[in-house]
Amino acid sequence: MSWSPMLPKLAALLSFAVGGSPAAAGVSNDSWAQRVNIPIAGLASGFNFSQSDIGGATTDPGDPLLVCKNGDPAQRGNTVWFSIDLTAESQPVWVNTSAIGYDSVVAIFTGAPGSFAPVAGGCNDDGGAGFSAALNGFRLTPGSAYSIMVARPAQSTNAATLSFAMRSAPLYVVSKTTDTLDGSCDADCSLREAISASNAAPGAVLLPAGEFILSRTGAGNENLNASGDLDATAGFGLYGAGFTTRVRAVSGERVLDLEPANPTNIGSTFNVMDVAISNGGGIGPGAGINANNGNDHLALRRVLLEDNVSTLLPGGGANSRGPTVIEGSVVRNNSSAGNGGGLALAGDSVLIRVDVVGSTISGNQSLSTSSGGGGGIYGSTNLVVYNSTLSGNRARFNGGGLLSTTFNGRLTLLNVTAANNQADSDSNGSGVGGGIRVEGNAASTYNSVFSVNSAGAGADDCSKVPAVNITPAIANHADVVTAGSDCSFGAGNTAGVPALLGPLADHGGTGQTHRPLAGAPVIDSGSNADCLAVDQRGIARPQDGDSNGSLVCDKGAVEINANEGDLLFRNGFE
Repeated sequence: MSWSPMLPKLAALLSFAVGGSPAAAGVSNDSWAQRVNIPIAGLASGFNFSQSDIGGATTDPGDPLLVCKNGDPAQRGNTVWFSIDLTAESQPVWVNTSAIGYDSVVAIFTGAPGSFAPVAGGCNDDGGAGFSAALNGFRLTPGSAYSIMVARPAQSTNAATLSFAMRSAPLYVVSKTTDTLDGSCDADCSLREAISASNAAPGAVLLPAGEFILSRTGAGNENLNASGDLDATAGFGLYGAGFTTRVRAVSGERVLDLEPANPTNIGSTFNVMDVAISNGGGIGPGAGINANNGNDHLALRRVLLEDNVSTLLPGGGANSRGPTVIEGSVVRNNSSAGNGGGLALAGDSVLIRVDVVGSTISGNQSLSTSSGGGGGIYGSTNLVVYNSTLSGNRARFNGGGLLSTTFNGRLTLLNVTAANNQADSDSNGSGVGGGIRVEGNAASTYNSVFSVNSAGAGADDCSKVPAVNITPAIANHADVVTAGSDCSFGAGNTAGVPALLGPLADHGGTGQTHRPLAGAPVIDSGSNADCLAVDQRGIARPQDGDSNGSLVCDKGAVEINANEGDLLFRNGFE
């Protein structure tokens, strides 16, 4: 399962361009076809490239958009290309990349013109000095070929020289589970010492399996990584060994604070991968992970956020206010006294996009009693959720599974299963939208399932305010659409018929899912034109789930596959 435009519908929603055009004369790497190759062997000493005529570079129709760009991602210009090929490699490569000389953005993709796929976390805008781009401690996967695009925010003929560099990133290898801080990360290195070292010279922090308890408490929230939560003050990568790598807070402290107090950088990229974050607490936003700088780019890939509690502000599991990707992750049993028991995704601009893909959001609670909500997810920006499961989340007010709100709130659901979520969880009659509540600018739903959601003691799959546009809504299944909720899904949808989903359980993939029971009406009843290429677990779509000889997409996050036994324990880890 990867974050990518997996079919024309999703590509259009993510606004990726297709096509191509020849390079402009005099700019050697203006087109993807003439990209400059970066030799792997040269990374240790550093690959450096200077392009003095950047003002003559064009923006081709095949150049993809920039998902982490601060502002409108449709604006980009003077694009030039590089590549690095790891198809023959057997080990990952960690790199630092910079694009200096003018206001620049750097982004990493797989694929080719017409099928570019952004690599989660492989994008930076303004993370270096003078609005330049810097991507630090980024992990390149063996067996993959990558393309790197450097762009200005918009096309300009102004003269400028690009200094592009890629080099091996410093690696800070954690060697012990105890929470010490002795001033260095050498053969004896704690997680806190590794992050302090990366703050000084950004790179990648590598964590083995084990439990890392943050025991240095008592000095308050000093934002210098000396005690309490881990403070990352520069863009970096944090890579564990899977959910057996557990980072746990004690005494009501947050676990991880990214760029606290916005010290210098205005657009750092933070990658967190293959790690479990648990037991975070406190009154601040993001008890597990807090990314409160609206310009920072956050990527959580195969991350478990569990048992984190914010006692006052949004985001029990995580709070993020900038461009965010959450891929193949599990967010469960977190709570917040404010919005977003599991996730609070509150971008300041309608131009900021957040993607939740291939993830399970379950058992989270929003305890706000007067307004807001979003037991599983709260979003006030351009939120796209696909191939994901929202299950058993609760909100005392609105949106048991998900709440999308404010003028900037634009919600898109594709192949989502929302089941057993509850609004008005204290049954005082003040909350609506058991599955989803839409109060934002617009919402679109495709091939999704709403099943056994409730508000208080009554069934309630969906609720929206009348002014919100919730069309088009294609091939969805709702057990019930509450009278007066204004959640009419229109033609091609099914309402008032039980979806017949099994319990939340392990059916393959990273997180638990609801597998449709035999004969369930959601099997082979979706729209193939709006069907994602794989399901949440990575199983190909469409399948012939009802054995009638036709391949038709199932509704929801799970595609029924007759040969599932061979894939049952597939978890997506590399």
